[in-house]
Order: sequence, then C-alpha cells, then structure tokens
Amino acid sequence: MSTSTKFHYTQTSMFSDLNADIVESVLGEVWLETQLQLQSFASLPEAELLEKFRLAFGDRFEEQAALNIIEDWRNHNWEGLSPIEFVDNTQFRGAFSRETNTIYFSEKLVRDTVLQFETVEDINSDNQYIQAFVAVWLEEIGHSVEAQLNEEEIAGDEGRILAAVVIGESYTRDQLKQWQQEEDQNEIIINNQTINAEFSVVEDDLYGLLTGPVARWGNVNTIGGVNSVETTPVSISGSSELPLVITYSFMTTVPNYYDIDGDSVNVDGNLATLLQPFSEDTTKFIVDALKLYSDIANIQFQEVDETANGGEGGTLNFGYAFLTDQMGMSDAAGLAYTPSSLLEFPYSPNFDKKIGDIWIDRNETNFS
Repeated sequence: MSTSTKFHYTQTSMFSDLNADIVESVLGEVWLETQLQLQSFASLPEAELLEKFRLAFGDRFEEQAALNIIEDWRNHNWEGLSPIEFVDNTQFRGAFSRETNTIYFSEKLVRDTVLQFETVEDINSDNQYIQAFVAVWLEEIGHSVEAQLNEEEIAGDEGRILAAVVIGESYTRDQLKQWQQEEDQNEIIINNQTINAEFSVVEDDLYGLLTGPVARWGNVNTIGGVNSVETTPVSISGSSELPLVITYSFMTTVPNYYDIDGDSVNVDGNLATLLQPFSEDTTKFIVDALKLYSDIANIQFQEVDETANGGEGGTLNFGYAFLTDQMGMSDAAGLAYTPSSLLEFPYSPNFDKKIGDIWIDRNETNFS
C-alpha cells in the first residue's frame, strides 16, 4: 500500500469476464472507504484508542508501536498496511497470513460486490456490499496489525474486534467475550500451497449483517452505528448491555427508489395511490406500538427525517396510502418489506432499498 488514496487495479484473468472499469471503481470505493474509517478512528483521543487496541490485541504490546500505527493512519500513510492478493478460494472471504504478510480476498467477495452495479455511476459507499467488503478489509487489517504488535498470536479474533470498534458497531459483553475466545486460525490453500492464516469465514456475523437483502438493517448509519445516536462499545469492565438502536421515519413523499406512474406507486403486488402524511393521531399510534417493543426488549427507537440515509429514511420507513391488490389476494390493511421477502419478489427493482418500508392502507382506520 502507499500514501495514495487511489486503488491501482490491473485486470487479471480471474475477473476478465467482468467490466474492468466497474471492478476498478468498486475496489477503489472500498479502499477509499476503508481509509476514511481508519482515519476517523485514528482521530479519537489517544487514551481511548489505546483502550480499544487492548480490547483487540491484549495488553502485551508496546504502546508506542501502537501509537505509531495510529499516527500513520491519521496522516494518510498506508505504507504499513499489508499487500493484498485476490485468490480463488471458497474457504474464506478475507484472510491474513503471518507467513506471507499478505491479505487475501476471495474471488467470490469481489464478484458478489462488483455484480451489484450496472455502471460506474451506480457505485457508492452506502451500498451494503461495499460496506461489507470494507468490514472484511478492516478485519484483515486487524489481523495484520496484531502480527506487528505481538510476536506470538494471541487467543481470540482480534481482527473482528478491531473491525467492530473502527466501524463503531455496538456489541454486548457476551459478544466481546465470544470474539476474545474464538479461534479463527487455520490452514488455507493459496496457489496450491498450504499456509497458516487467520480468516473471515462465510457465516461470520459481521459480513452476514451487512450483505444480502438487508439494506438499511446493516448500515452503520442507522443501527447503533457511528453516525446514529451516540453509543459507545461496552468495555470489559462495563456492567450493562447497550440497547440496539433502530431508526424510523415517516414518508411525506414517495421515495425515489419506487416506480411511480402518475399518482400510483408500484409496491410489489399492490398499487399505492394518494400517499399522504400520517396525522398526529396515527403517528402517535405507531410510536406507541414501537414503545411496546422497547418495553420488553433491549431496543431503542429513534425518529429521523425521511431524507436521512441518502433518501431511504430510517431503518423502518412508514408510508400511508390507498393499497390496491394486484395479485388476486384479499386486500391487506398493510404490507412490509423484510429480508425474506426477496424470495417472493426476487426481481423487484431497488429491493435492497425497500427493506424496512412499511405501508399502511388509508382505508384502515383502526390503529388501536
């Protein structure tokens, strides 16, 4: 790596069937976002940074060595980051090996991300696949930093912990304990050779949270993330678990990711017409309903404007319109987009942006 903010990509036969401009732009966006995350993290107070490093890397490292790494990140100096290599391997999405001092990304990780975009103009850092790739990169950077700080591998998944504290992900004491006890090192095959490596496995919770049909549910800007309400990851000495923060919003206009024909909105399987803002009374019913969940679960709901998150609103986004069934089923009082709905509407345009949207029929007057 270098001090340059541009990711230099040379087309390889592995991705020769993909659009080279999109591949380069995707990798460039991932690299840029990774830099921004590290720079933002490095701007924290020194004492707080060292505490977070101890969470991930134990307390045997030299503080000055850690501060030197952090100073490099703060000054946009990426010379200390391990080089990367793309490999055809289904064992992992990302991996780091002390033996080669190299970060490896799987072909599938790159392909899954690149295939989300039809043009270069579509690529943006808010996309959940971009965010997931960044999370994997940060995890592997965590593994490589641990190799710089500790001569011997310490117990636990230090890369996963570093990714969590850099991104600003909320977690509980039990989750932290699990990560600190996990064994993420194993043998992997690279270029027909077996080497020891630490890696991010396919079923890892961080990647699973951020990819697939989950849209805003995985966005660090909405659920307990660094740009949401102010939350601080729990420390080892903490005694309580942080609440899961879920944002919500109310539509006053139709979001631009829906197909609109006149005054009709294509809400898969239905037509929504004559959208109108919720009244003060109906808004109160919804807020009271959310409170019922907060009363019995460790969840905190926070209202945001419908323009938040690039125009996608909150994690939950409520719309109020006349719903007309188009599928021969009985009329519904409301409908909602959930991740599992992708199985029913696999070709729905912009489906990832709709997840979390909840439509209520204006004919439904009984909110109690």
